[in-house]
Amino acid sequence: MKKFFYIVSCFILLTFISPYAQGQTKKESRKERKERIAKMVDDLCSKRDFFVAVTRLCPKNGVAQNVIYTTESGLYADFNVNRFSCELPYNATTIRSSTQAYSTNDNLHLSSKNQPATFIGGWQANYNCYSYRTVFWNNNDSEGVQAVQVTITVQIYRNGDIIMMAEWPGMEPMTYMGSIMDRPSSAIEE
Repeated sequence: MKKFFYIVSCFILLTFISPYAQGQTKKESRKERKERIAKMVDDLCSKRDFFVAVTRLCPKNGVAQNVIYTTESGLYADFNVNRFSCELPYNATTIRSSTQAYSTNDNLHLSSKNQPATFIGGWQANYNCYSYRTVFWNNNDSEGVQAVQVTITVQIYRNGDIIMMAEWPGMEPMTYMGSIMDRPSSAIEE
């Protein structure tokens, strides 16, 4: 009788544990996920073809704020081989002498649509990240009073996180944080 009870209990136990054990082998471990993301970042950065969803704005002399990325109204930077697009706010302080007061300009905006660009940089072993720099004309306008060349520097870490800095002439730089993500279909230019 004991033997029968032992066999039946083992059978019942195996019946309930088996699906759980199989599910554990199919689930991606943290280490596998980390390796998959690192490989994706390496592939995208070697091609210089990646999309950055901005999730945090960090003005130098202001208060940092979180933003939510959505495909309809998100803040982004799109590095696409030799093209650059972005939609970013630029809340910065004018650079003046130390005796003058600073004035903040909240009306600046960085915008570019599929503009030709050269991305300078690559893997930076001392920072353990990829680092690229590009210069573009704001609003795709290279002539006139409103023509401003803006420099973007982006650091991409192997976990998919990014830190990006924009430099507008005569203004304090502004920093953005976010992550690499799949390029949404709305961002793909014809």
